[in-house]
Formats: sequence, structure tokens, C-alpha cells
Amino acid sequence: GSAPTYSAQVVAPDFSQVNTYIDTNQDVELASAKLQEVNAQLQEMNAKMQDSLNTFNKENIAYQSAIQESVQELQAANQTNLSKAQSDLQLALANKDRDLQRQLQNGINDMQAIVADNQSKVNNYQSEVADYQAEVGKEIQESTTKTQQYQGLYVQLLQQYNAAFQVAQPQQQGAR
Repeated sequence: GSAPTYSAQVVAPDFSQVNTYIDTNQDVELASAKLQEVNAQLQEMNAKMQDSLNTFNKENIAYQSAIQESVQELQAANQTNLSKAQSDLQLALANKDRDLQRQLQNGINDMQAIVADNQSKVNNYQSEVADYQAEVGKEIQESTTKTQQYQGLYVQLLQQYNAAFQVAQPQQQGAR
């Protein structure tokens, strides 16, 4: 509600008439009667002021009580909102933490897959190199064996040629 208002009572006692009765007419009885009339007006105004004050105080107490009630309701609502906001924040933090953990684990899994793929490729390459080296070694062995065989055959042919040359040389020298 709205704040109560105090309505001040306005009274304007007519003291000029009392002054006239006393100063000009010097009639104390009339002045006394007029003063009683003014006194009655003042008492009536005083009673009305007291009634207005009592009404204001009654309305002010109700207003202050309503303000206290509203403040308490607002504080309770603020506390509820604060608790909800804290709860929402904790939930958001937990969700973000789970999301980051999931992203981290996905990154770890991706890196492990890349490392495993690279290791597989390295193993395949090493296997291919070993196969190639074995094949080259086999061909070298075969070439070495053939070379040795050809050298042996060459030496044998050379020896036969030399032997034939040795036999043929004296015959050619005699035929000359």
C-alpha cells in the first residue's frame, strides 16, 4: 500500500474580537465569553488533531508492518533465487567439467589411435625393409655363388687354356 498521510487540523481562532472587547470596549465579560469560545475551538481542534494522529499512527503501524513483511518476503525470495543460482552454477560447472573431461579423453583416444597407426606403419616399413634386405641378401648370395662358380670355371678354363697353350707352344715353335 501507500504510505499514510497526516492531515493537520487548521484552526483560526478569532483573537481580534477578544482584543476589541478588552482594549476598546473594556468589556471583560464579553472578552471572557469570546475566550471561552476560542478555547472551545482550540479543544475541538486539539481533539481532532489527536484523532488524526491516532489514525495516522494506526495506519503507519499497518504500513510499517506491511513493509517489514514485504522486506522479509523479498529476502526469502532473494535467498531462494541465490540458492537456485548457486545450484545452477554448480550444475553448469559439473556439466562443463564432464564436457572437458570427455573432450580430453577423446583427444587422448585420437592421439593413441594416431600413435598406433604410426607404429603400425613403422612396423610395416620395417617388415618391408627386412624382406627387401633378405631378398637383396639372397640375390647377393646367389650372385656370390655364381661369381665363385664362374671364377672356378674361369680358373679351370684358364688352366686348360694354359695347359693347351703349353702343349701347343712347343709344337708351334717346332713348326716354324
